[in-house]
Amino acid sequence: MLIAGLIISLIALAYGFSRSLPQSGMGKAGADFGGPCRTIGGFGGGTEDIVYDAPSGRLYVSATDRRWRQNGREPGRGGIYTLALGDGAADDAPIDATQGAPANFRPHGMDLWTGADGRQRLFVVNHPIGEPSRIDIFDVEPTGLLTLSADGGAYDLLHRPNDVAADGPSSFYATNDHWARGRTVDQPGSLLEQIEVLFALDLGYVVRVANGAASKAATGLSFANGIALSADGTQVFVAEALDGVVRAYDRAGDGALKLAKRWKVGPGPDNLSRAADGALWIGAHDNLLAFTGHAADPAKLSPGSARRLHPATGVVVTAFSTKGGEMSAISTALSLPDGIALGSVFAPEIKICASGEQS
Repeated sequence: MLIAGLIISLIALAYGFSRSLPQSGMGKAGADFGGPCRTIGGFGGGTEDIVYDAPSGRLYVSATDRRWRQNGREPGRGGIYTLALGDGAADDAPIDATQGAPANFRPHGMDLWTGADGRQRLFVVNHPIGEPSRIDIFDVEPTGLLTLSADGGAYDLLHRPNDVAADGPSSFYATNDHWARGRTVDQPGSLLEQIEVLFALDLGYVVRVANGAASKAATGLSFANGIALSADGTQVFVAEALDGVVRAYDRAGDGALKLAKRWKVGPGPDNLSRAADGALWIGAHDNLLAFTGHAADPAKLSPGSARRLHPATGVVVTAFSTKGGEMSAISTALSLPDGIALGSVFAPEIKICASGEQS
């Protein structure tokens, strides 16, 4: 029995490596093209996600200190920072728009919803210290400040939320990147979570929340990561970080999802941002093993890129790439009138860079 169990384990390990390693970017040092870039600092931690409100010209930046344990600090409170972009010399200094609420706040992915009447709400994944993860919903004030509403909440199906895409004032889709439970996100990953990643198990899923009720909308995803809706709301796009894939789901009137297409987009797709022309911008980790090394040691670089996928054609174009010197652990990329905005899992800054598109 012991030998049989060992053989089964080795087969499972080989299968996991055959699934994950080809998409991990292992051995790739990345490339440097695109730019130049200007740096905007003043954030309280890694700028994991960014959204852009074109009418106001404002950016909202989700920032959390993810190295507090390594550096012997208290975890502290994250923030959603807002700033208006200028010509580089006249960029606003970022300010935390949340006005201190909620007190226990460590934001992750987010999405800006705009109603037909212009009303806006910001949906944010929150991993509060010592508490279950939740989705917080903020009302956006005319000044750009955010007021926490009572409409968010924690859901049993969303014990590991990663990103969120809103389709109404209180309804949304969210990715749950791990099936495994046992620890809150602020703690080191559990053994089961590590096994999920090592074997690239298809256990991630998408949750739909409407009228206060949560249900699974899509399953079988290998580390479900970024999520976005099409402009007309008929499709939902989901990034699978471990498979190097973006999936497109057709969306029914009741919110149910049906897989429509699947595109290989290269290693480590993280957050997705929809541009005005319908293209999906992808912040990506070009070498997942290097990303793991950078997470453990900031001196080790993690190459990354900004990629653009147009769902109408399926063509993927790399618009910016770095070996990690300009920015390590790129997690988000979005199109701006004057370039590309980039955020990082760990760096307390964002970059505004010129594009250098390569197919």
